[in-house]
Amino acid sequence: MQNLIPVIFYCLGSALVIMEVFLPGFGVPGISGILLLTIATMMISSVIGVGNAILILVGVILVLSLIAFILLRSATRGKFGSKRLFLNASDEVHKRENSLEVGTAGKAITALRPAGKAQFDNLKADVVTEGDFLDSGTTVKVIRIEGNRIVVAGV
Repeated sequence: MQNLIPVIFYCLGSALVIMEVFLPGFGVPGISGILLLTIATMMISSVIGVGNAILILVGVILVLSLIAFILLRSATRGKFGSKRLFLNASDEVHKRENSLEVGTAGKAITALRPAGKAQFDNLKADVVTEGDFLDSGTTVKVIRIEGNRIVVAGV
């Protein structure tokens, strides 16, 4: 029974670390999982030696990393990729932001110091100026789009 406790701790710790990959928030499952893995390693080191226990811990970490990678990859590219939990390039918001073009005029709906929000037709977007501070209500024009960064200037 005493040898079974470290095995249970390894299993629980591994499950908590994998859970942390999918749960947003504070990190309680991840920290608890790491603590359980560490305690299990310390418990088993008295039986098999410190060097072997560290090798087992490294092996567990490698296996967990591989499992987390496979789960995340299949979740984003597989049948779960279209669920609302994971964002992908076909999301409606992404499509609307990509409809902005250089030269599109709009109005600052917050003060741009130098970042803020602007309204372009029916689209609200996060924008940034080239360093100028613009008041709310100022007419702005898109001068550059760098990935998902929209650079505007006052008109």
